[in-house]
Amino acid sequence: MHQKITPLVDLYRFNDMLFAKAFDGIKDEDMAARPMEAGNSLHYIAGHVAGARYYLARLLGAGEEYPFGTLFNARQVTPRDPSEYPPISKIQEAWKHISEKLYARMEEMTEEELAVK
Repeated sequence: MHQKITPLVDLYRFNDMLFAKAFDGIKDEDMAARPMEAGNSLHYIAGHVAGARYYLARLLGAGEEYPFGTLFNARQVTPRDPSEYPPISKIQEAWKHISEKLYARMEEMTEEELAVK
């Protein structure tokens, strides 16, 4: 791995740990709760940040389509019914899956690729 990207990879790996721990001990029904009417549920936030990781992987050439499509799109005007969301375990699986691809891609990035603006 190129030394320029090492600190970024360290941050992403730290986020892996945070993502995994964020949902420990939270019941599925509590994942759907919104802190206020205009706020997002933990379930939505998990799906949204997982989608962002898929987006980054695609930008770097290591991605694939997010398995949940636009379900967690940031441009939603009204929140969806929580029953439409996949189980949080499926979102966590998707996160792990794309993270492996993302890290493999980061590992092989060249000086020239890192220099592109």
